[in-house]
Amino acid sequence: QAAALAEGLAVKTVAEIEARARAAAEASAEASVAEALELRCTLKALRAQMTSQKEAMCAAQEELETRKACVEWEKQQVVALRERAALAEVSLSERESLLDAARA
Repeated sequence: QAAALAEGLAVKTVAEIEARARAAAEASAEASVAEALELRCTLKALRAQMTSQKEAMCAAQEELETRKACVEWEKQQVVALRERAALAEVSLSERESLLDAARA
C-alpha cells in the first residue's frame, strides 16, 4: 500500500508540475504576444513620427529653395538698378558737358 500511495503521490506531483509548466508557458506566451503588440504599436508610432519629420524636412527644403530664389531675384534687381544709375550718371555728365559748351 505504501508503494501505491507513493506512486499516487508521484503521479499527483507530476500532474501538478505539468499543470504549472503549462500555466507558465501560457503566461509566457501571453506576455510575448502582449510585448509583440506593444512593440508593433511602438514601431507604428515611430514610422508615423519619421514620416512627419520627413514631411517637415521637405517643407523646410522647399522654403529654403524659395528663399534662395527670392534672394537671387533681388540681387539681379540690385544689379539692374546699379546699371541704370550708372547710365543716368553718364547721361547727366553728358548733359552738363553740353550745357557748359553751350554757355561758353
